This record gives sequence, structure tokens and C-alpha cells, in this order.
Amino acid sequence: MTESKPAAGAAPAPAAVAAGRLCLFVDVALDAALARRAGAPRAGHITINDLALKALALALDETPAARPGGQAGEGVDIAVTIDRPGGEDVAVLRDVAARPLALMAADAHDLTLRARTRKLGDAQRVGGCLVVSNVGMFGVRAIVPATDATRGVAVGLGAAEPRVVADGEAAKVATVMTVCLVAEAGRMTASTAARLLAAFKTHLENPDRLFDCGAPAPT
Repeated sequence: MTESKPAAGAAPAPAAVAAGRLCLFVDVALDAALARRAGAPRAGHITINDLALKALALALDETPAARPGGQAGEGVDIAVTIDRPGGEDVAVLRDVAARPLALMAADAHDLTLRARTRKLGDAQRVGGCLVVSNVGMFGVRAIVPATDATRGVAVGLGAAEPRVVADGEAAKVATVMTVCLVAEAGRMTASTAARLLAAFKTHLENPDRLFDCGAPAPT
């Protein structure tokens, strides 16, 4: 199979340092993950955000240096921003890499409802290797997300939209999402951030492990 890459003029922006921060972009093709979701049980309950969170958790599990303190062998918790009336809230999904996708998606749905009805407890806001912001539902192509003092790393998800991409020497239309990682100075190196995004992209574009936690890591 020929690898699909963004067509000329749609290449991801390079890593850039501004005000002491690291900022990297990657474009991810979602067609394989969406096709896999269509055949999964309870597919209607699994969102693109759920797929991205699962892929990111697996990538964090495989990239210990991207986690606070470089800790391996511990559960991967991820904080997510939730839009609610009057502003935003942050909730933390626990053990995302190990939990089956359908259960993780149910957890995310429950936390979203709790946040929007102002029923989140303090313990549900604490922790997380990083925080994820998704603005794709508003049709925004890309976002450079804000970090916070607690986690120091944020990942922003843009809209999943049809784009023309290169497929060998030909071109085709694929569903693509632009993802941005921002890290405060000293939180992780550029090479670690790049490896994390590369693993994230691999899991979304080769999505079997998103649906089966027991599958071996891709090589």
C-alpha cells in the first residue's frame, strides 16, 4: 500500500519556538480509522475525538519521555477541555491506553455531561499527562492550544475534512485532521515531541490497536 501524504502546499508547519515554547504540527489521514469504526460494535457512540484520545494514549504509552518525569509502566491519564455554557472546563480521563475504546468513549461522554451540568468533582479535574482541546466541531482547521501550568503540554485537534493528498504520483481525496502539539520550555525535547506525534499518527492511520488493546504495537 502506498503511503498517503499531504499534497504540495498542504505540508505541516515545521517545529517553531515562540516565547520559549515548542510547537509542532502534523496532518493525519482518518479514513482507515473511520472505516474501522463503521464496523465496530456501538460505533455510533465512538467519536473522532475518542479515536484521537485513544491514539494519543497509546502513543504516550510508547513514548515514556513525553510523560511527566519520563515515567513508564503507569496508567496514561489525559485531560480534555470541555465546552460548556459560560466557558470551558477540564476533565481527566483515566487509564486511557489500557481501557477498551468503547468504555473510554463512555467515560468521555459521562465527563462531558457532568461538565456541562456543572457536576464535575475536584478529583475529576486533577492529573493528566497533557490536555487536549478539540475545535473541529466548529469547523476550525487547526488550533495552537493553550498550555496550563500544571501539565505544560497541550494537543489541539482541528476539523476532520476532505483534502487532496498525494498518493504516490497520483492524487486523491482523503479525510484529514491537522493536529498541533505545544510544550512549555523544558517539558520535552523536539525529538520526543516528534516521536510522540509520529506514534499518534501511526495509530490513527493504522487503527487496529485502537479497537484491540491486546494487539502488538505497530513497527
